[in-house]
Amino acid sequence: MRTPLFKGRSPNRLVLALVTAMSLTIAVVVPAYAVHDVGLFQLDRNAQTSAQSTPPAAEDWDKVCPASTPPGAVACIGGSTAQATTFDTDVANGSIFTGGGSKDDLNTTGWQWKNGSVPDKDDLAHGYAARYASGFLYFGADRIANNGDSQMGFWFFLGNVGPLSNGTFGPDAHQNGDILVLSDFTNGGAAVTVRVFEWHSPGGAINGTLDLLAGTTTTPADCLGPPPIANGDHFCATVNTAQTPSPWAFTEKGGTPSGYFATGEFYEGGIDLGFLGLQNECFSSFLAETRSSQSVDATLKDFVGGQFAVCNATLSTTPSTGAGGIVTPGTVVTDTATVTGSNATKTPSGDVTFYICGPIATGTCATGGTQVGSAKTLSGSGGIATATSDGFDTTGITAGRYCFRATWPGDSNYTGTLTHSGTGDSECFYVSDTSATATAQNWLPNDSATITTGSGSLLNGTLSFTLYSSNDCTGTVLRAAESYTLTNAASGSTFNTTNSTTTVLASTTVSWKVVFTSSSSLVGSSSKCEVTTLTIVN
Repeated sequence: MRTPLFKGRSPNRLVLALVTAMSLTIAVVVPAYAVHDVGLFQLDRNAQTSAQSTPPAAEDWDKVCPASTPPGAVACIGGSTAQATTFDTDVANGSIFTGGGSKDDLNTTGWQWKNGSVPDKDDLAHGYAARYASGFLYFGADRIANNGDSQMGFWFFLGNVGPLSNGTFGPDAHQNGDILVLSDFTNGGAAVTVRVFEWHSPGGAINGTLDLLAGTTTTPADCLGPPPIANGDHFCATVNTAQTPSPWAFTEKGGTPSGYFATGEFYEGGIDLGFLGLQNECFSSFLAETRSSQSVDATLKDFVGGQFAVCNATLSTTPSTGAGGIVTPGTVVTDTATVTGSNATKTPSGDVTFYICGPIATGTCATGGTQVGSAKTLSGSGGIATATSDGFDTTGITAGRYCFRATWPGDSNYTGTLTHSGTGDSECFYVSDTSATATAQNWLPNDSATITTGSGSLLNGTLSFTLYSSNDCTGTVLRAAESYTLTNAASGSTFNTTNSTTTVLASTTVSWKVVFTSSSSLVGSSSKCEVTTLTIVN
């Protein structure tokens, strides 16, 4: 995209349109000075800062052009103190308007363009603008020839409007409040008028789309006269009436030495935005155009555009846990986005979308992640608006570090997408892991058996102990039989098991089957099943 510049060959009929994208964040008290004598900028028909200007002013276009710009007859100084500046260079044989729908009183959705050329008198070389906090806007441009009349217009769009690759304009269309400034230079530059229009569709007084702002008329308004401009005027423009040195590289086609503007090739002017009620407007893009006549519905010829957005916004976010906070599983965490605009009269609007990444060991959620709920609408006042995400539930998720990101696509006042993912842990929180302790006491079952005879006979035979996982000495054997051989053992002898490996969990019922098998025909065998239920409180 090319930048906004004046095009045309002669100062006779240059329609110059320029309004900056700058807006004030405070109310401005307009002094009783005109744009040409307020002392901010030199409107003296040349581009050099001069101590001899009347009244003295600190700046001219040589401070607006970047110091690195290739010098012309004199050098660019740079370092303007303006609140916003733009300095743009056009390209030869660049983009031009085409089609009957490319007119100022028609929506930009019908504008078309192609690569081509225009007559030298309509070919801009550079365009420039500066806006100051006091509400004054200054603009200028130069063209490569002065061999014919030319008209110029400057659009300042609330949205983003420029040439698209498919030969149309966008991505935004006109919005009510877009501003067109026309500055007409007629009679060789001797008669200068400035008009400011506002897009108003439907319902505009001019062709249903434009309104002429009060106070801007066809009354001559040359900054240096004639006729004399009184203190207190709110807009004026002028054109060079003699060969003038250029601070930047400039070559015209009429034979004037390189680095110099021929008569009628350098234009500049100024507008008091406060007087027009435009001091709080936030413009996002602009487009300069050459036109076939002064008529509002004139056929558009060449164009050059770019960005001159002074209203800007910043996005910050804060997780509800605080940066680097630790939460336990099951905690619901939110993220709050704050969009702060540079203009207190323009509160950011629209929706913020939140994302979360994790668990991640390092870094931020700069890309990717999972959207957290639905996009949330900003609300606020005084240029500051906030939105809070849906809650992110940490129930059942993997422990670790999680990070938020918020994205806001901008609005008509503050264009351009803003994304914030913080640095370090500023947008992150940690989900802790849990632990649980379960106890299961066990015990080593052992048994003892005492064998007695009725009349004291000695004991001969075997004694066995078998452990079962039941309450009736049947079923699964937990421990194989432990046996003893009895040889002439005294009646009343006691025998014990020696279990040291087979454990049983608490509250488990087991049973021992004890069997004495006598090998004596005079002593009978005997057995017993005993049940154990042990309850242990963990």
